Amino acid sequence: SPTDNVNRATLRLRSGVVGSVERIELFTNSREYEQGNNDDFYAAESFRQVNLGYSAQGYGRSAVTNYDYTCVWNYTRQQDDANTASGSLVVAAYLQSNDAERFTA
Repeated sequence: SPTDNVNRATLRLRSGVVGSVERIELFTNSREYEQGNNDDFYAAESFRQVNLGYSAQGYGRSAVTNYDYTCVWNYTRQQDDANTASGSLVVAAYLQSNDAERFTA
């Protein structure tokens, strides 16, 4: 349940919705924030997403795929209205060490 561990979320998928993935585990590895100057605020969260399902290589074989990424939000207070802020989101995805071979020439 969400109250047991606020840094973990489990999504159970109907069969065939996302290929052979049956369950997704989402782990929050870190959270941080920083106040910039008086009008800027930054927040960041790092995640690991683990997709669990069955391999296409044969019945009964499990497949696990890991994805690591960080979301960074930047909020800036609007000069003309102190109650309004604009924001942007940057997502950084990281390759797993065994994925690097797929991108070599």
